[in-house]
Amino acid sequence: MAWLTVQFGSDGSLQRHALTEAEITLGRGLENSVCIPAHWLHRRHAVLRREPDGRYRLIDLNSGNGVWMNGQRLPAEGCVLRQGEVFYLADVRCQYCDQNHVAPTEST
Repeated sequence: MAWLTVQFGSDGSLQRHALTEAEITLGRGLENSVCIPAHWLHRRHAVLRREPDGRYRLIDLNSGNGVWMNGQRLPAEGCVLRQGEVFYLADVRCQYCDQNHVAPTEST
């Protein structure tokens, strides 16, 4: 099973989410699979879609503040996430852990 660790807030609060669905929505709206209470996020900011090989593709849902990876805004087609990859939803730090690895720890 793949995991997503989300770090946000002035205190660096952590959330860990098991990625079990074919599509996981990310945003501040309560209707999302992963609800992140961060002011700068859109209600539906991004989505993770499971590829046929089991990996997840990250796609920005045309958010104003964007999805960032390696200092660059995510392209329209998104990208398939790799083990340990870090991305940002506006200023919220997220890290992906694939199914072949143990879920991230507090020090991640």
